[in-house]
Amino acid sequence: MFHRNQKLMHDRKTVQVNDLKAMAVYGKTSILKKITLMFMAVRLDQSAMAEIKVKFTEADKDENGIINVEEFNLIFQHATGNQSIPF
Repeated sequence: MFHRNQKLMHDRKTVQVNDLKAMAVYGKTSILKKITLMFMAVRLDQSAMAEIKVKFTEADKDENGIINVEEFNLIFQHATGNQSIPF
């Protein structure tokens, strides 16, 4: 372990603070969100990601970066011909 740390110090390999913050946030993320992010990273190309971003932005009416229940209900109603979500 000591030798590895010495090598890292010698090679001056560093991690950016913003990357550490992102890792900390990711660690606290729900398993569903982690699986979704992994799926998107592995399976979707840039054009599909751009399309998802556009659709998300359209759905996020209050522009807070989250699709809340009301916004999701609007998406559901649009997709199903004005049916409400069966809660």
